[in-house]
Amino acid sequence: MTTDTKDLAVRRSIEIEASPERVWEEIGDPDRFRLWYTPAGGVEMPCKRVEYEPKVGGNFETFGHHEWDTGRIDFHFSGEVLVYDPPRELTVTMKAQHIHIPAVWTPGVCTLSFLLAPLDGGKRTEMSIVQRGFETFGEMAEQIHKAYESGWDMTCPTALRNLVEKGKATG
Repeated sequence: MTTDTKDLAVRRSIEIEASPERVWEEIGDPDRFRLWYTPAGGVEMPCKRVEYEPKVGGNFETFGHHEWDTGRIDFHFSGEVLVYDPPRELTVTMKAQHIHIPAVWTPGVCTLSFLLAPLDGGKRTEMSIVQRGFETFGEMAEQIHKAYESGWDMTCPTALRNLVEKGKATG
């Protein structure tokens, strides 16, 4: 049996006690985005630097590293903004420009989406991070998906919720 790699995705969601418009302030502005997606807000994150232009076709780049049981992974991903739709969606492409991992790496391009859905008539928000496109890694799709699945935890969504609800990314 073969897994349909088009169904492979990494999803993380969190509920935030604020309107989608308020949550979007932290996603739609690159300076505010850094406060919950990088260590700039005081939370240790694998992504050490992110740059993006808040418009369709704008540049999107991340740089960082992470320590795993199997060793250190260094990365640089670049891409472009595919969807910039306040206060609902930011979707970007992510192509590995440089990555050093203790395994064989096959180039591929994923999409990374930040999705906001109103709850309770817009008083609260469900924010989801969804990464797709693992089929572009060919025969390595399932292995790469598994690596990303174990790599995405709730650190970024929790930091965003803390920033919106408490005014700072740290708990």
